[in-house]
Amino acid sequence: MSKSIFIIAAIALFASAAYLMVDSSSSSLSQSSADQDFISEWNSFKTTYGKEYKSFDIEVYRLNIFKENLMKVRNHKDTSYTVGINEFSDLTSDEFVSMYLGYRASKNRTFAESRVQVQNLTASNINWTALGDVQPVQNQGQCGSCWAFSAISAIESAYAVYKNVQVKLSEEQLVQCSSKFGNAGCQGGLMDNAFDYAE
Repeated sequence: MSKSIFIIAAIALFASAAYLMVDSSSSSLSQSSADQDFISEWNSFKTTYGKEYKSFDIEVYRLNIFKENLMKVRNHKDTSYTVGINEFSDLTSDEFVSMYLGYRASKNRTFAESRVQVQNLTASNINWTALGDVQPVQNQGQCGSCWAFSAISAIESAYAVYKNVQVKLSEEQLVQCSSKFGNAGCQGGLMDNAFDYAE
């Protein structure tokens, strides 16, 4: 009797071990598939945006940031806006802010009212972008000069609507030359200060 209990217990033990081996190998197979999918996304990202890293350690660091950002994209549920992979997906939020956002809000801002009269135009029936009065989005690069791009775009658009002439003005002039008006070049600035400089 004890011999048959021993044989049944041994069979049960071998069956359990075999099940665990099959289960763990299918689990590692799906893990391997997920890793391959992730590596494919990483390689596609690097190719699409021309990313090259100076060392293996730096690439591993950027890859881990990319993986976190990719998971945020995949888990995104809010339907009021969309998210996706772009050229900044290997940066942390703090890195992105320090490299690309240079808006410096002023607590002592005052606003003067100004109006421009344009004949026979109503906002509801005009596509300013299609008319060319609003220029395409530009990339400021690694300079905190979003304030200069914003100000120049506003001036170009206002000029195009008011004078019916499309011009391309220089963001770089604001970055380099408007410090006396409170702007700090690539370290940030304010559109209002840029408008004061332009006036």
